[in-house]
Amino acid sequence: MQNRRERRTVLTVLLSLSLALPAVAGIAGPAAAKRFDAPGGTRTFQGGGRGIMTDAILVSYRPGFQPAEKARALGAVENGKVSRLAGKVVRYRFASRFHAKGALEALAADPRVEYAEPDWWIENDRKRRGAISPADASNDPYFTGSSLWGMYGDTSSPANQYGSGAAEAWAKGYTGSRNVYIGIIDEGIQVTHPDLAANIWTNPYDPTDGVDNDGNGYIDDTNGWDFYYRDRTVYNSGEDAHGTHVAGTIGGVGGNGTGVAGVSWKVTMISGKFLGPQGGYTSDAVAAVDYFTDLKQRHGLNIVATSNSWGGGGFSSTLLAAINRAGDAGILFIAAAGNSNVNTDSGAHYPSSYTCTTSARSWDCIVSVASITSSGARSSFSNYGARTVDLGAPGSSITSSVPSNSYATYSGTSMATPHVSGAVALCASIDPSLSAQQIRAKLMNTVVATSSLSGITVTGGRLDAAALADSCVPAAPTPTPVPTPTPVPTPTPVPTPVPTPAPTPAPTPVPTPTPAPPTSDLPAGWSSADIGSVGVVGSAAASNGTWSVAGAGAGFVSTSDAFRYAWTSLSGDGSIVVKLTSISGSSSSRTAGVMIRDGANASARFVYLGLNGSGRIEWTRRTTAGAKSSVSTLTRGTVAPVWLRITRTGNSFVGAWSTNGTSWTNTSSVSITLPADLSQGVAVTNRSTSSAATAGYTDVTATP
Repeated sequence: MQNRRERRTVLTVLLSLSLALPAVAGIAGPAAAKRFDAPGGTRTFQGGGRGIMTDAILVSYRPGFQPAEKARALGAVENGKVSRLAGKVVRYRFASRFHAKGALEALAADPRVEYAEPDWWIENDRKRRGAISPADASNDPYFTGSSLWGMYGDTSSPANQYGSGAAEAWAKGYTGSRNVYIGIIDEGIQVTHPDLAANIWTNPYDPTDGVDNDGNGYIDDTNGWDFYYRDRTVYNSGEDAHGTHVAGTIGGVGGNGTGVAGVSWKVTMISGKFLGPQGGYTSDAVAAVDYFTDLKQRHGLNIVATSNSWGGGGFSSTLLAAINRAGDAGILFIAAAGNSNVNTDSGAHYPSSYTCTTSARSWDCIVSVASITSSGARSSFSNYGARTVDLGAPGSSITSSVPSNSYATYSGTSMATPHVSGAVALCASIDPSLSAQQIRAKLMNTVVATSSLSGITVTGGRLDAAALADSCVPAAPTPTPVPTPTPVPTPTPVPTPVPTPAPTPAPTPVPTPTPAPPTSDLPAGWSSADIGSVGVVGSAAASNGTWSVAGAGAGFVSTSDAFRYAWTSLSGDGSIVVKLTSISGSSSSRTAGVMIRDGANASARFVYLGLNGSGRIEWTRRTTAGAKSSVSTLTRGTVAPVWLRITRTGNSFVGAWSTNGTSWTNTSSVSITLPADLSQGVAVTNRSTSSAATAGYTDVTATP
């Protein structure tokens, strides 16, 4: 293991201590939970909660001061920035925790300090463990063998009404998408585990070559980063059982006949390891949170949430600031409520007791999760709070993946949290246009009222993944009523007089015609029509190789489509290739692209590749007529012009896109059993029934 971080032998001692630090000069007592005034321009050092003090502190200086000067004065043995995004926050490490405590006292009187705080020691929120032997239904042995009660619903088989309802969501065809990302801030993950490997992120921006190719400060961060040992290896043999267990609940591959199934069968999980065998530093948690914020901002990854099954440190302004930065970037922070059986309205548990809001963002990015049992009771260890704990989820006796290629049953709010993280990922896969704020609201609004949680959680209920999934399906537009015409009486026939024949006139000479201008009709063999209830009539025209297609309607993200389609026939193998030159419209979710379709019926099977108004490449397909289509967001930040192509070979359909028409990126493939004769062409929708979007195309080529 390269660059292994030094760990002191005093950790065993530290883990037996619980310093609230009420007597340290300048450190306040426990802060108000969830709703509080964070330190601003004052030099107040805040504590709060119960935390284990370490040999390090975090200091935020006012502008213009050089931290190295203070490091020498304080006798620090190590100093450096907390993370790339933390900016002015500096971490000082000392010879012992007692030296660190003295440094806090010295900093209390320094006017150049904005705030100073311990670099708290943090542990995971697993309570106990018990080893065990090593329109979809799970065939995974632990599911079918009645060992995954947390995935069941009241109508699934097996069934448990107090499960998350994930199995009921799978039965409706909601199994996730690998274009949705979840950051796991925890221990590491056994990335080669057979139930996890397919859903583990491989960094396409930084190949393993000893170079920081994407410039994010982490060399060869292939599957994430290890902030504990400070290296690229996110799994260490003999460790990382907790993080691997969490990953299995979020995204264990379902339907593969192996082991377990996670809430979201298809999802991309990235490891932000900051916990070692006995815990980790708050500063490393800050670096991990900022790592995911940077990945989303730098590369446009659709990181919907981080899953955080840990806690126990005191209040940290530095950690809260990092969580707020993530919230501003649209990343939810799903957090374990803790395992002390306390009311966190009066005794804070961080980070779940923070409130993640800013002056520019009023909604709270944190979701705090309590644990329930298979009989619906609040788990005896679970924290609770009418203001500080949002909802409950299965957390007692939860079976999931552990190293090495095995499975185990754990209990804790650590186990409840990933059920919620997986459900959030499932929602985002159903409608990629939903914001983090919207997903959080849907999560809170779809809980099942639960007596054991009534009055002691914000919602008074437990997770219902199936109801959440249903709420994330985009609403179908209301068709515009067509008035019934008033019958017109048939008139009485009037006899037509017989005209007297007239002499035939001499023929008039016909002049030679002037050549007509280019036609605005579509080329021979092409047709155009609105598919489904669009609300506003669309159009399609072509002139000298330049196409203009306008379409309204809700699009093709549900069970019935509504859009404008211009098509020609496809018999056997072939492809449709276009250059999309522009797309305009009133809706940011408008989309235009290419399609291969089995007929003009609104519920027909199809594959579609297009660019939407938010600069995202979309890959959409319906494999069963009348079923809900599946949508994957493949990339962000793409603007027209862009080349789009779908190729059919037998029953295999492959999408590809290019920014220059030469170098192509294959997006994905899908297998659909379809007849030889299909249609292929271009599709446009504003995803609105009140107005149409207009797309421009050139180089439209349909073969054969």
